[in-house]
Formats: sequence, structure tokens, C-alpha cells
Amino acid sequence: MRFLIVVAVVVATVGALPTGWVLPAGNIGYSGILRKDGTYELFSHDFVHDIASIGPTGIVTLSGKNIQFDDNLHRVKRHVIGESGMVTSWGQLIVFKEPYATIVLDGPSAFLLSDGQQIQKPLEQ
Repeated sequence: MRFLIVVAVVVATVGALPTGWVLPAGNIGYSGILRKDGTYELFSHDFVHDIASIGPTGIVTLSGKNIQFDDNLHRVKRHVIGESGMVTSWGQLIVFKEPYATIVLDGPSAFLLSDGQQIQKPLEQ
């Protein structure tokens, strides 16, 4: 009897894990993205097995290469800025010299922060 209770709990827990999101812009799941305009993006076999978690704004991977989505569920690369630092769209970590620094000037090869730091952009290939 105890075995049946344990099996029931395990099955209920596995069934409760989220397998995707249904959003106004479309659906996101472990196999890909279906947008409301009819376009879709299927994930590769290797990428599917690298997914740690799926959320409405992105995918977290086990390898550390996380994906962010825009409002229409397209992949975007953008800077993530917090109060003490930022992660650039190419993955560079930057610690601000002053809290809540902002990007003052964004040029083709570098950008300037309000705390005086100059950040060189990598060469695009």
C-alpha cells in the first residue's frame, strides 16, 4: 500500500511540471515556439536537452546560454541592466562604479556609461 502511495505522489508531481506557456503572442514549449502570426521555430535535439527551464520571457539552459524573447516571441539579444552592474548582449559582465549607471552613448564599436566607463564591443564576424 505504501508503494502505491509513493507511485501516486511521483506521478502527480511529474504531471504538475510545466511543459510550456500559452501566451497571447503564441505558445512556447520544449519542442519549439508557435507564434500567433503562424510562424514557428523548432528547437534542435541538442538544444531541447540543454533546456533547464522555460518561462514567458525566455529560456534558461544548462550550458548558460540563455535566450530572451521580445513581445512577439522572437529571440533578441539585449543588455540586462541592474542597479550594480550589467550583462551585455554578448555576455560580458560589467560592474558599475556608481549605482544605477546608464548607457550615455552607444556607438558602433563601444559605448559609454554614465559612471565614466568605456566598454569596447567585440568584433562581429
